[in-house]
Amino acid sequence: MRGARDRTRRVGSVAFGVAAVCGASLLTGGTARASGVDGAGRILIIPLVITGEARESMITLTNTGFEDLRVDGLYVGMEGTSRAASAVGVIPCPTQIVPRDGSVSLRLRDLCPGARGDGENVGYVELTSADADINANFFAASVVESRLLSTSFAVAGQPVGAFDPGTSSLSPGLEVAGLRTRAVQDETLFCYVASLAESKKGSLQVRDAGGTPLNGPWNFNLQARRMERVAIAAQVGLSPANREPISVAVASGDGALVVAGCGAERPQTNVLTYQPAQASAPADTARLRSLNVNVGVRPGPYTVGYVWNHSAVGGTADQKVVLSTYLRWDDQFRCRLVPWAGQEGGFDGSEWLDLRVVDPQGAVIAGGTGIKDTGTVSTRVRGNYPPGTTQRFQIEISFDQGHHSVVHWPLLGTWPFQYQAATGGWEIHCDSAAGMSEPIPVGRFFPDDF
Repeated sequence: MRGARDRTRRVGSVAFGVAAVCGASLLTGGTARASGVDGAGRILIIPLVITGEARESMITLTNTGFEDLRVDGLYVGMEGTSRAASAVGVIPCPTQIVPRDGSVSLRLRDLCPGARGDGENVGYVELTSADADINANFFAASVVESRLLSTSFAVAGQPVGAFDPGTSSLSPGLEVAGLRTRAVQDETLFCYVASLAESKKGSLQVRDAGGTPLNGPWNFNLQARRMERVAIAAQVGLSPANREPISVAVASGDGALVVAGCGAERPQTNVLTYQPAQASAPADTARLRSLNVNVGVRPGPYTVGYVWNHSAVGGTADQKVVLSTYLRWDDQFRCRLVPWAGQEGGFDGSEWLDLRVVDPQGAVIAGGTGIKDTGTVSTRVRGNYPPGTTQRFQIEISFDQGHHSVVHWPLLGTWPFQYQAATGGWEIHCDSAAGMSEPIPVGRFFPDDF
């Protein structure tokens, strides 16, 4: 979306005052480019990809927009491999055309032919689409297929805004929890750290279940677009032993983003796991534990007025608000309608609205007609959705026609004049255990269907 300075317009003028918001078509002027309707939909990172004789990443690019999408890529090879970025540089990937409302699936060696080299090559892929700024939603996911035992494992792509610098005044930084080490070598715990467009300094530290450090900090110093793998037992000074559960903390004193994650690898099957590091107090708006969003949303640097509309209260159409957010698997969240603080006269319009949540496949998983509070909802266990499914959910808000039909105003006059004070206004509060991206508007109008 594009925008300039905020403007306001009146959407009703009656006894309770007026909802003052910006036009949903939005604000004119300026050439600044926002990051797309999903918070960072223009640049996506697949943090771990592999190509070789034994294992290969299958990468799926998905375009949910109404026009074809051009996607450009960069492959950053991990240190110690034949295509390491320090040896051969960052490798560009040929432009891919993803058809409107369609997908393209490619092996890493086909998506980025330059990633193929001697032995097995490991790295990360940065995918960019300038088109996604304007009129499209763009997603990426990958599944690593092992030819040895016909097994596979997934590594999800994430918007670049989901990554954190690993430093916060409120928390020790990033952490990967629920890990373990083994005394025997049938399973090896690795961590992966990578820099994006800026150089990055930081450290890794292993901690027991009580948070006590098990080693001194293991420091890393990465130039821009570099990636390293760390064998936790061998490189950070831990003796072989069975330890469970443990965590790995990633700490840093600078503001550059870091791509970090850990997982165990089993050499017998060529299968590994990858868990991204998370922050208890994120420095970005992609991993928020608790948030409020209202009619004055911010999909970029400017405030946008995103209103609902309904003919029952004098509107020209019946339209709902649709917000996009990224949630993690194995998470629990809750969203509820709350009074909008910007409503003039203190009118609480939340009782006149309802909300629901729609999963990545379009199924309603919470809320609906007349519902003001979703209660606690699970995003389901990882693997319950088909491979390549994104983690993009929708929060939808609409006018509650049922409430309209039963409420009477014997002291205040005739409907609908009193409620027009709140036309278009709304606010929600959401909580997420694992962290969710700040909900921002999907860039088109949708009919009110609940």
